[in-house]
Amino acid sequence: MNKKNLALATIVIVALIAITVVGKQRTPISLERKIITIADTRAISTALLQIAVEKKFFDKYGLDVKLLPVQTGDEALKAVVGKSADIALAAVTPYAFLAIYKPEMKIFVTVAESHDDQIIARKDKGISKQSDLKGKKVGYAKTTVSELGLEKFLETNGLKKEDVQWVNLKPLAMPVALLSGDIDAYSAWEPHLSNGIKILGDKAIIFDAPKDTYTWQMNLIADESYIKDNKDTLEKLVKALIETEKFVSDNKDASVAITANHANIPVDTLNNIWSKFEFKVNLRSDLAYIIKENLLWANDRRETKSNKLPDAKFLVDISILENAKTH
Repeated sequence: MNKKNLALATIVIVALIAITVVGKQRTPISLERKIITIADTRAISTALLQIAVEKKFFDKYGLDVKLLPVQTGDEALKAVVGKSADIALAAVTPYAFLAIYKPEMKIFVTVAESHDDQIIARKDKGISKQSDLKGKKVGYAKTTVSELGLEKFLETNGLKKEDVQWVNLKPLAMPVALLSGDIDAYSAWEPHLSNGIKILGDKAIIFDAPKDTYTWQMNLIADESYIKDNKDTLEKLVKALIETEKFVSDNKDASVAITANHANIPVDTLNNIWSKFEFKVNLRSDLAYIIKENLLWANDRRETKSNKLPDAKFLVDISILENAKTH
């Protein structure tokens, strides 16, 4: 090989090496995150999810959590059944209506205990005490804690269901309906109560004594097949929420600010009601009992009653939380 051909061969070899090196450098490193879509009611009780997204706790575990806004737990559950969400944020009450005929839907963790389903009413409609609701039009959201909470309120205060006029409404419509006079009171959770106060001002009264308050749990719920196929992912999700729980405990002001923005409620207002909520990643030991009570209540209100209800203890999958805490 003469010098000219040798030089040409050298140039070709160097070029090939360079192309190979550059090609290797440009090969993308897989940074793909697991996408999880969670149907979110934007209630105050979903704060752990909101804060975890904002503070990037999910990112640490390679998760891309997307919150799909809905108004009620019933809508959140329908989003999962309809495949527009992977997980629903919902209370036991709407879940019970679904679990009667879809027991494959399971609760796998609770993210908050909420002491906030209460009754707000108009004082200028002659309502100053609980018994004044008799004969009044009361708004509620069917198949939610709003409905069960109203029933409990009436029972506690010596009133019957037929003593009030029941008006089924979406939660976001309740404050406006109260202002317009379409209803005289409504049963709801936060931030819908605070929104009513904001609109009505001194004309509003909230019955917020412990005996008049319905306490409920906000849960993460998914189909058992999704849980089975995504155990590692869900364990990471729960680990991130446990870290978020600690952040909330140590950083109230920042947590309130994030939640207020997400729930569209003034920071000062949220500060005043923050004590209504316990943000804790857990599964209550009596959760199966709570589910059983709700199943019986829900079945009694279905047009077609089921002759056999699912066993409540099989509606809770404890494995995700247990593994997240131990691994």
